[in-house]
Amino acid sequence: MAELTPPEDGDPPSQLTTRQRYDIVFLVLSFSCVVSALTLVVGTGAVVVKSVGGDVTLAPFALGAFFLGMSIVSATFSPWVFKNYGRHIGFWSGICIANVGVLLSCIGLFYSWTVLVLVANIFMGAGSGIGMYLRFAAMEVVPLNYQSKAMTWTLCGGCIASFAGPEAAHSTVGMFGDEPNMQHFGVFVVAACFHFAQALFVYMVHFPSPIEEEIKRNRIQSEMDKRQLEGEQDVERVPGPHATEELRIASAPSELRLILKSPEFILPVCLSILTWAIMAMPMSIFRLAMGEVGFSPRASLTVIEFHFLSMYAPGFFSGTFIKTQGVIKAAGLSLAMFLGATVVNVFFTNDNKNEIVGWYVGLMLIGIGWNFGFSSASMWVTKSYRAAPELKAKVQAANEGLVFFFSGLLIFSTGYIYSLGGSGIVGWHTLNFVIFGLIGAFIVVVTAAIVMTRDEKTAVHDSELGTPTTVTSQPQRHEVRQA
Repeated sequence: MAELTPPEDGDPPSQLTTRQRYDIVFLVLSFSCVVSALTLVVGTGAVVVKSVGGDVTLAPFALGAFFLGMSIVSATFSPWVFKNYGRHIGFWSGICIANVGVLLSCIGLFYSWTVLVLVANIFMGAGSGIGMYLRFAAMEVVPLNYQSKAMTWTLCGGCIASFAGPEAAHSTVGMFGDEPNMQHFGVFVVAACFHFAQALFVYMVHFPSPIEEEIKRNRIQSEMDKRQLEGEQDVERVPGPHATEELRIASAPSELRLILKSPEFILPVCLSILTWAIMAMPMSIFRLAMGEVGFSPRASLTVIEFHFLSMYAPGFFSGTFIKTQGVIKAAGLSLAMFLGATVVNVFFTNDNKNEIVGWYVGLMLIGIGWNFGFSSASMWVTKSYRAAPELKAKVQAANEGLVFFFSGLLIFSTGYIYSLGGSGIVGWHTLNFVIFGLIGAFIVVVTAAIVMTRDEKTAVHDSELGTPTTVTSQPQRHEVRQA
């Protein structure tokens, strides 16, 4: 009787090697540079657009353009470069693209060209989109039993960026002139510095090369074929402690077309889209709302710093939570955080500039919800290609492209929703009532995931009562060997 899992050289290691620890440290530092540059650009995006002549409805377009760039590069360039040239070249290419955006931003500010500033955000978003693959790359440098932790540890790099980015933005205001269009010029100079630091940290990581991954896949396939030739004509799945997981692996699709149609791809993609939209829509406009209420730029800057911190600090324990409780419970926790945050944003923020606690609590709860939602969706989508690991790059690219495209479209609507409410605190409340609708969609996705899991458990229970499922066809046997 054959096992469904690939052969291993022994039990999973109980701790990381020194090299693996260094790799994680440099990945954390690399991701902190990505997020520092991102927070610099995103945190000042709306203000920068207004400084070059854009109005309040156009201000959130900076973040929307940023997400559009992330989507375009994920769907086109990143799978090709990672597959053919490996992680190092891929990440360095992203840094070059981001610095093109920095150059265009500087030109756009100098000449007060709003359109060029928005186009520059597309390039900077594309660079950050490639940088976001660091969380997937972290899973490649550690053993299987450390993958969820490695992903969330890497996201913890954002804790450093939570303050580094916004404080750098604040410190550089007026550095290159007091004219409105030049006040934030220094933001993009510092962003370029973070990009160069990221390039250095990426260089220090020992990523497995495409050739090494191919050798590993061939070794596993050869070993499985050897077992088959030794007399195993059928592959049985006997129910046991991990029967649900075995059932998933045996039935997992191995063609790209089928993977993209499977619930284990569609549901986490929908979860990621809603997670980003529910977080980014309020984030893209709240500093303008606070300014119109009467809060100082320093006050709103501190709020966004704690918002960014709450996005990444849970990474210290969310990986363990996902590993022990599962992705669906993590998504449920994200839902609870988002619901609580939106209630606070609607009922506990007002036009009294002396009452800032509601703004802190609401934005921090949104950040925590984003961490658990995004981390669980990222781990969940990796299961969709377990029967076809050679399709990993394409599936990850499809995930990133769809997530950032559709969440970006929702972000483009933020300024119009805010203006329809009349701007100020009324516009802020109107936007958050719309967020309640997105939370409703989030509930539908989580419910669908629970139903799917229940069906899988029922299938396992049925197999325990009857005859164990036997995989006898050649295509089925091949898929099981790949898994």
